[in-house]
Amino acid sequence: MKRRYLIALGIIVFVLALLLKAPASVIYGWTQSKTATPAVTLYGLQGTLSEGQASGVFINAHPAMRDLHWRLKPWWLLLAHARFHIASDNAQDLLDGEVSLSPLGTATFGKLRASMAVKSLLGIIGQPYLPIGGQINLDLDSLQLKNGLPTQALGQVIVHDAAWTLAQPQAALGDFRADISTDGDNNILVKIASVSGALNVKGDARLATDQSYELHLQYQPNASAEAMVRNLLSSSGAADAQGWHHFDKRGKLQ
Repeated sequence: MKRRYLIALGIIVFVLALLLKAPASVIYGWTQSKTATPAVTLYGLQGTLSEGQASGVFINAHPAMRDLHWRLKPWWLLLAHARFHIASDNAQDLLDGEVSLSPLGTATFGKLRASMAVKSLLGIIGQPYLPIGGQINLDLDSLQLKNGLPTQALGQVIVHDAAWTLAQPQAALGDFRADISTDGDNNILVKIASVSGALNVKGDARLATDQSYELHLQYQPNASAEAMVRNLLSSSGAADAQGWHHFDKRGKLQ
């Protein structure tokens, strides 16, 4: 019995060694479905599963990151998880963190720090035509995805220099902050507030375990807001007695 165990262990170690040294492009090809379009697509793969890079990352067919590097943490394989340190430091996109992939289709990100253009994020979430510019910074202690959809999250998102890009020149809106947490029922909760700029904003969002969501926002112009911003708010509907405009939306992530 002991001899059989040692033989089986030797075979497993041998197979893992082959996989770790195999070209990343070959392993990536094995994982791709021939019938369904993947949510995440990698281009320009170089290196191996242990350490390598991709020249481009697309999410939902929209560019998300360039020059992505990874390095495997091999000891996590003993727990049936593939854990990587991931990073990108090109001029437009910044990323640093860890991701753990399980056989059950769950991806867990830890200590994730990222910065990208708001336009890039809008493309990723399927809203590429919204005329909003700016830079977004993510500081997430944890983020869990199941089949590409979020199930748990904890951290903070800050939008800097948001602007309405249909105006010429662009209408500056300000800086905004969202604090993200997960409650005891695994609902993801987001508290939204303005930090500075032309708009006062407050609100919240909730993503339930069935991927249904609710978004509630209130916003009004500051005294220093440009006429363009005031006209933009007026076109979104009448304000209440306290001068707040309201935006409410419900739906379900696909």
